[in-house]
Amino acid sequence: MTSFRFAAGAACVALALAALLTTKAAAHGFAGQRFFPATILTDDPFVADEISLPTVTRPPTSFDRSQEIDIDVDLAKRITPDLGFTIGQGWTHLKPKDLPGVTGLSGLHSGLQYQLFIDGPHEALGLVRPAEHSLGLE
Repeated sequence: MTSFRFAAGAACVALALAALLTTKAAAHGFAGQRFFPATILTDDPFVADEISLPTVTRPPTSFDRSQEIDIDVDLAKRITPDLGFTIGQGWTHLKPKDLPGVTGLSGLHSGLQYQLFIDGPHEALGLVRPAEHSLGLE
């Protein structure tokens, strides 16, 4: 009972600190009146401070009847307003039909991204990723 009260009190203190210490949120993804969203096929087109907590993917069963589940975590952090760093890690479970399942971590991936320009009047932007690295087997 005491540990539950301690955990509840710690959670309340953490929420209060988070509410008091937050800074003004600024939207990213806009160039003029146009919004450029991240989609399934395209990554986020802006340098930003973001974290994607477990992204779970379960592709359809393949032709050989194997099933796969992927869980990924990614973090993007601005170094300057136009330069950012990304890092991510994944976990995969693959279960072939009539065989034991295989589980493991994917390669740790990291990279840099640089915002070339944001042109509001022309609703255009440019982002390059000059460095992309993956550690481990893919």
